Amino acid sequence: MRSTLCRYALALLASGLTLHAQDPAGNLQIAILEGAGAKNSSLAQEAKPITVEVRNAAGQPLQDATVTAILPPTGPGAAFPWGNEVATKQTGTDGRATFSGMRLRKLSGEFPVRLVAAANGHSTSVIAMQSVSVDEPAPAPPPKRWSNRRIAIVSVAAAGVAAGLIVAFSGSGSSSSQASSGAGITAGIPSVTGPH
Repeated sequence: MRSTLCRYALALLASGLTLHAQDPAGNLQIAILEGAGAKNSSLAQEAKPITVEVRNAAGQPLQDATVTAILPPTGPGAAFPWGNEVATKQTGTDGRATFSGMRLRKLSGEFPVRLVAAANGHSTSVIAMQSVSVDEPAPAPPPKRWSNRRIAIVSVAAAGVAAGLIVAFSGSGSSSSQASSGAGITAGIPSVTGPH
């Protein structure tokens, strides 16, 4: 019976209807503006926020109404950041209250969020259905490999450095040599001399 009601509620949500309820005397109404029918991924870690609006008998937004959100204690669902399944807020001047930061459990399935509005001795409630799917993160890309071109460039550069070092440290056996430009290089402490 409960799963049939859940499917019926989800079908209504998919049709684009706003879910709302009112107390039997018609003095208090609550409407879900955001979050009903939301599909959550466990990768997001947080359930989609739920926003409700509380109205008086004339249909006007009601400030300072108390709204309580009740999450299921087990199974698919979520918990508020402090670990509880129950949170209470007051509506603002626009008659709205938003519940966010609900941490998803790593269990797939549908779950109800019961929203209870109370003001001036009256109360009413409505249920927002959400669902969660447990998704795996995308695999990490493979590490980059060095291309043959990159290896060839590094090899040529290394060979050039090695050849330069060999030429610099090899000589004709003398302790100094003169370049054709007239500059002198002496082994030991470096010094540069000008042309003679």
